[in-house]
Amino acid sequence: MRRRRALSAVSAAVLTVAVAGASAAAQDAPSEPTLLTGGASPELDQMEPVQTSGETVTAASAPDEAVAYLADTIYALGYDAGYAGQVLQPEKRAIDLYWKGELPSDVEELISGDPYGVQVNVDTTAEFTREEAMAAATAAVETSELDDLQITTASVKPDGTGIVVSLTDDAPAGPSAAAREIAAATDVEADAVTVKEDVGDIFVPTVDRRSNDSAPYKGGGRIYVDGRNACSTAFSALDGGAGRLLSAAHCVTAENTNKTVQDGGGTRIAQGDAVKRRKSIDSMSIDPTTSPASKGRIFVSGWNSDSTREVVGWGSNHTGQKVCAGGATTGHHCGNIIDDAVTASGLNGAFYVVARATTGAFQGGADSGGPVYEVLDSGNIRAKGVVYAGTLPSTTACGTHNPDVDPTCHRDLVYVPISVVLSTWGYTLDLG
Repeated sequence: MRRRRALSAVSAAVLTVAVAGASAAAQDAPSEPTLLTGGASPELDQMEPVQTSGETVTAASAPDEAVAYLADTIYALGYDAGYAGQVLQPEKRAIDLYWKGELPSDVEELISGDPYGVQVNVDTTAEFTREEAMAAATAAVETSELDDLQITTASVKPDGTGIVVSLTDDAPAGPSAAAREIAAATDVEADAVTVKEDVGDIFVPTVDRRSNDSAPYKGGGRIYVDGRNACSTAFSALDGGAGRLLSAAHCVTAENTNKTVQDGGGTRIAQGDAVKRRKSIDSMSIDPTTSPASKGRIFVSGWNSDSTREVVGWGSNHTGQKVCAGGATTGHHCGNIIDDAVTASGLNGAFYVVARATTGAFQGGADSGGPVYEVLDSGNIRAKGVVYAGTLPSTTACGTHNPDVDPTCHRDLVYVPISVVLSTWGYTLDLG
């Protein structure tokens, strides 16, 4: 088994979320307590990632798929037994795995012999487990005694060496003093806290118009709320046997008194109590009036594409992993995860994921609520999350997009893991 020291840490991100027809200030503050129990990680006590028959991973599988599948399996086996983090390197068909203490025997057995042709480099000298670091990051954002620092985000270093905390402005007494103050409030050593100053404002989500889906509804399509706020749909889910559409809670703002959700052509999908929100994780559930209501497929390719792919399962998220997103404003884009455990004031949990586009924009206005996914060798889709925002420092040209909107676009994408969304609602993913 190969062992080596940790790589450099990934920095925290500052997010921008735009909703057409509504400012960030109009958003209702998250009011619900977190519904996730069993530890700091939202993915604890979850079922293992769904993998249908016919989607078998082997040494002949593409690097992206093989590496992601092995990373998910490692996580499922060891999240509560010293797991600190992973950095995926699909281009090298490799994983850098960080652990606090000795590896559990089942994890050691799994990674011996380069399973699926993937090399796993192990470092067992992490100072913090993922659960410990996520608890510290959450405390940094939520502890009132640190309000003077104006903390915007806190994230977990994937090598288990500590946390990264971003401040809106300069630290009053300098970054070293801020690190000591944060350490005292979060029960970690000051050298485990990296402080980033003058980063700017916090997450601000996006609402602005795949143009017109119809029942049964699919992920990646355009929706409007009360005819004014434009967003996207993510995936179809099942509440028992009843179909639901997932999107983002910030798509409904204070002005949306009727909560009427329409498709891109103006046909009503649902209204009133059939549109529910969990603002604490920025999630929305839509219960279409039609039957069948929704379908386990998503739109792919450009913003005006009518091409769809089958959703065959879901997976966890790991730094370095390749993911794609496909909102109804800018369409399909891909990149890699740069941070897989971010927390922020105003939102619950330390589990938000930041990914960076390979080139150009990853998301734009009204891509909010859209799907984040992995494209498998077969061309089928593995769900990864729901689009929340872009990041302020990463504004870039939009490229080709829906001509009916004038969006602001970002190279960095922020999203909510699909496991968190499904767990919070008590839903299962609708498979095509």
